[in-house]
Amino acid sequence: MFLIRTLRVSSETIRRDLDRLEKEGKLKKVYGGAVLSDVPSWEPPFDQKVTINSKEKQAIGKLAASLIEDGDVVMIGNGTTTLGILDYLDNRKNITLITHSTPVILSAMEKFKGHLIFIGGEVDMNQKSTHGPLAALTLRQLKANKAFISAGGVSTTDGVTDYDLNEAICPACCSDDPMN
Repeated sequence: MFLIRTLRVSSETIRRDLDRLEKEGKLKKVYGGAVLSDVPSWEPPFDQKVTINSKEKQAIGKLAASLIEDGDVVMIGNGTTTLGILDYLDNRKNITLITHSTPVILSAMEKFKGHLIFIGGEVDMNQKSTHGPLAALTLRQLKANKAFISAGGVSTTDGVTDYDLNEAICPACCSDDPMN
């Protein structure tokens, strides 16, 4: 009824269009309507995101690094913005860095002089990070006094959000139920 009123077409037109879209694999008809059958990720791959707003990311990285003090245990999440923090840690001493991001760990191995802990788990080749039960198990054993994470968005109604459920779940702060 909503589509008929909104598009000002007949129910037969809606039915035909939904049938065609279902045959093309773009949606699945369900009782009372339709749902998208395969929602593509609209987040670009990590390598593509590195070049977007690179000057701003470096400024954020510099500011974030200024908050890190000697002796801190720091968690750096997966993100092209958080990656920039490593460029500004060269004068800090006795820092422990924890990450599940392969770009962060690889960059840290070249630039960082402190202690490194890499969180293993299932590898997301597109976003270049690890996640899953092994990552959650490891993270539950660790404590950091500072954390720098990336987020897909921040809203006054929804809080911190992300494009990818695996990146949105914070295994270090949730119970055995990842949705809790």
